[in-house]
Formats: sequence, structure tokens, C-alpha cells
Amino acid sequence: QALFNTLAARIANSTFVDLYAGSGAVGLEAFSRGAREVVLVEKDVKSLEGLKANCDLLRERSGGTGKLRLVKSSAEVFAGRAEYAGYFDLVFADPPFQDDFAPLWENLKPLMAEGGCAVLQFPSRSRPKWLDEAYSVREYGESALAYFNHMSPGPVKL
Repeated sequence: QALFNTLAARIANSTFVDLYAGSGAVGLEAFSRGAREVVLVEKDVKSLEGLKANCDLLRERSGGTGKLRLVKSSAEVFAGRAEYAGYFDLVFADPPFQDDFAPLWENLKPLMAEGGCAVLQFPSRSRPKWLDEAYSVREYGESALAYFNHMSPGPVKL
């Protein structure tokens, strides 16, 4: 909820990628709020089954407006795909909290379009070094959101 409260004005007609999509809750919410295109990236086979079912259900309910794509890949491999360099208005990453967060920001930076924004979720108890480049960090109990613009560090209009 906090994520969508801060990004509400930017979602309509945007290109959005949900890395580590899991059930797809974040990306599917962006799609339902008017994102023009949403790409859901997930590598776990079990999660993909549920994610595909959730995508099919949302496509059915939305009447086919907008693009909703599911990509079987790790976030790191996906971020290195040349066709997505500078493509997304909004990049969201919520990796499992046991993952190594050190390379996350550098890996995802290339995905952002000019004027784009990335939001990285991480455990508030372990603060990654790349937080120095965020223009905003908001903590919510055990979890926190770090906001970046494509030219971070520096302010961006939310």
C-alpha cells in the first residue's frame, strides 16, 4: 500500500517491471491501476504456476487492455537483456530477504528509462551500501523501501 501511495501519479500509462514477482501482487496492482505495460519476472517454477493463473484471471477481468507479460528469468539475467535497457518508467524489486543485496542497485539501474524511478525493498535491519544513492528511504517495521531516480542520487518528483 505504501508503494502505491507514493507512486500513484506515476503509474498510469507507465511501463512497469516487477522483479522477483512471486505471486505478482505488486505488478498486477500496477496493471490494475493503469500501467500501459507490466512485465513480471520470476525464476521459481512453483511461483510461476500461480503467477500465470493470476495473470490469466486479471487479463480476463481487464478486458484485454494493456500488456501484461510473464518472463521466466532471474532478475540479474533479465536486467542484462539489451532490449530492456532504459525501457521501464518504474522498476520494482523485492528480493527474498536472505539474498545478497549488495549488487542489486547496480544490476537494476540499466532498466530505468530517462526520468524513471526504481523502488527496492529490503530488510530494514540490514542497510545496503547503495542506500547512499537513494533519494528517499522509508521504513515500515521489518521492511523498507528505497527510491531512486535514473540519475540518482538526487530528488525526483513522486
